[in-house]
Amino acid sequence: MLPVLREAPREIFRPGALEEGIPAHRWEKYVIPKGASIEDLPRNSEGRLLNEVPGDGNVFDHQLAQERLVRHYGILDVWSETAVMAGYVKIRPLTQTEHYRLCVTALIHDVGEIEHGDVVYDDKHAASHTRADEAAATKRFVRRAVDERLSRTRNENEEISKAGREDLRRKRRITRELLSAYGIDHDSGHRLHGLFKLYEKYSYLNGAISIYDHGNGSIAQSHYGVHNVLKNQIGPLVAAARAGIPSALAFLEERAETVTAMFAWVCYSGFRDENDGNQKAFEEAKRTWSKYLETVPLGKGRRNSGTLLLEAVESNRKDRPLK
Repeated sequence: MLPVLREAPREIFRPGALEEGIPAHRWEKYVIPKGASIEDLPRNSEGRLLNEVPGDGNVFDHQLAQERLVRHYGILDVWSETAVMAGYVKIRPLTQTEHYRLCVTALIHDVGEIEHGDVVYDDKHAASHTRADEAAATKRFVRRAVDERLSRTRNENEEISKAGREDLRRKRRITRELLSAYGIDHDSGHRLHGLFKLYEKYSYLNGAISIYDHGNGSIAQSHYGVHNVLKNQIGPLVAAARAGIPSALAFLEERAETVTAMFAWVCYSGFRDENDGNQKAFEEAKRTWSKYLETVPLGKGRRNSGTLLLEAVESNRKDRPLK
């Protein structure tokens, strides 16, 4: 792997390439006020929705945040036999070089959405475009955006010609590396695919934490958005932690109190999903989280306070006014 892809993968793109993802908004179902449409929402001069999810509201911010998550937590899974035994990695443990490759995957995994748009988690099955469409869009983006940054000598035509050939070879190598990294996300049979999809769940939960915003609710349908993420992602995240995946254990421990407060916040609000199946999934996620806090040591005092808070949800919800 080229050193630049290990240390500063953004540097291999021409300036402004990844920023093309800024107008490609995320979390559409939850950022639109009731009775409005996405076209009604104002944008700033960069094309950002003014009420987007902080830090995760568009494809550009999302991919940078995902890369930071993988770089920070993925390193904990390097050489983890547990990840292999639990099925998140196939055949053999994650290597240091593969961890760097996963960082590159994170940085570009959604560039196809610049062309096709994002679809919220529950509606992926109903997307108008296919995975093949996204893969084709990703190839077009990568080939267009890879930057040739090699300096060229100015002495003789022969030297310039040689530098030009080196530029072309380097560009082709970088393109191959990028598309290989993208394949980790695109190819469900790739031996690192399951681990990367787990890392994406970290990103979903971080997005929900931004929506929750310490109980302030930073977007139009905040309770709905947090409810959706908790009901979809808590089960798989807890399963990864119970399996002993190092990154999952660290990720959840650092967010345990916030996740507990988010469950209580949604319940206190009186919000219930109109779909019975979704509401039952949320209730099951809450039970899963409560049991997790009871069985996993999360630090002095945190386990008991978390359990008591969840119990308070059930005893006090009916007595509190709706928000």
